[in-house]
Amino acid sequence: MEFHIKQGQPFRFLDDEKNILQSLAAKLGISAADGLYLADDLCQLPQKKVGILKFPSRTIIINSRHQGINLNHIIRMYYFVSNASSLDSSTDPDYSLSNSSFNLDFASKYIQELREIVRKGISANYISVNSDLGFVKGRINYEKTLFNLAIRKKQPVASEFEEITTEIIINKILAGALLKVRDDIPIPDFIFLSNSLPKCSIEEAEKFVDQIILNRNNLHYRKAINLAKVILKALSYTNIGEDLNGEGFLIDYDDLFEKFIRNTLIYYSGDSNFSSWAEDKKYSEYELDSKTLNRSYRPDILYKFTGGLLPKAFAIIDVKNKLPDIFSNQDVYQMEFYGTALQANKLILVYPSTVERSVEKLIIQLENIGIPEIHAVHINLTGETEQDFSNSLKIFCTQVLTILRS
Repeated sequence: MEFHIKQGQPFRFLDDEKNILQSLAAKLGISAADGLYLADDLCQLPQKKVGILKFPSRTIIINSRHQGINLNHIIRMYYFVSNASSLDSSTDPDYSLSNSSFNLDFASKYIQELREIVRKGISANYISVNSDLGFVKGRINYEKTLFNLAIRKKQPVASEFEEITTEIIINKILAGALLKVRDDIPIPDFIFLSNSLPKCSIEEAEKFVDQIILNRNNLHYRKAINLAKVILKALSYTNIGEDLNGEGFLIDYDDLFEKFIRNTLIYYSGDSNFSSWAEDKKYSEYELDSKTLNRSYRPDILYKFTGGLLPKAFAIIDVKNKLPDIFSNQDVYQMEFYGTALQANKLILVYPSTVERSVEKLIIQLENIGIPEIHAVHINLTGETEQDFSNSLKIFCTQVLTILRS
């Protein structure tokens, strides 16, 4: 049974679900400090979280707070962000919402993709091996071989040769994700697939997962790697007793939308002038209770940024996951501050949408204001087909670039 709620909406849990919720919350790394409320028979998750909670008797789907944007749209953004820096195309059939990748049953879909990889062939690399052998192979180290003969070693031929191995990072990521879902899949599937992959712990795979970059040689791994990232980074399982199994998949919708917009502009706009900061920049400090504290800032995306003593950016793009309200006072004040700090010429706010919309412009009717106008650009997240999705990205990029180049 599925039970749907909106992001930030509390729900009542059943008696046998409380311990599962507590265990999942701990594994997902969320607590009261993040906005988790769990008392009596009521649970409220942190406001920014969307996803899935699976209990023995029901599944709770936490959808976006935005009307018309559902969890499938958000998972598509999640996959897109994972693929943006690789050789991906926004018109790939994987981005159609009719694709089975969006059935929310991550484990069974993952097994299906792993079977397809095994059928096509596990990727392998050659590694250099130095070994003493009883026969001639590869390049011979004659000095060491003569020494081995002198001491009558049973395998005297000191050889250097290449050997093929499947013990590579991309296969270890798949193996670690497989291990994580082992209790949610048929035992024969786990045995068959684990015998086809190298050994790797879940913890080791989690360290590797952000290192992988797909290329033309391993592009057939992409669907499985997408699912492996979800499983390793956002999916948690708990087992607190017989028939009391739980599963949780929660992601920060606001953070994801920001990354989605950033990756779209950086990798898909065709303009190399977009960038972002890795950390906040300090702009002031003050004293409080004999302590020196500071304040910092970090715009989401910069256009034609130059650093130095007097940093500048031609334009500042900031992402606001709000629908339908735009141009709030807080957003306007923030953008004007960014514009002043970085001597910007253009300011753009980006919002989600469920339809294609034209660019909107706010004109500030005050004298001596730094930048008298701010543009709002919307991106439609709800296209059903891969072509709809691609068109939305193209329209969005075109609108942003038109503002920047006008």
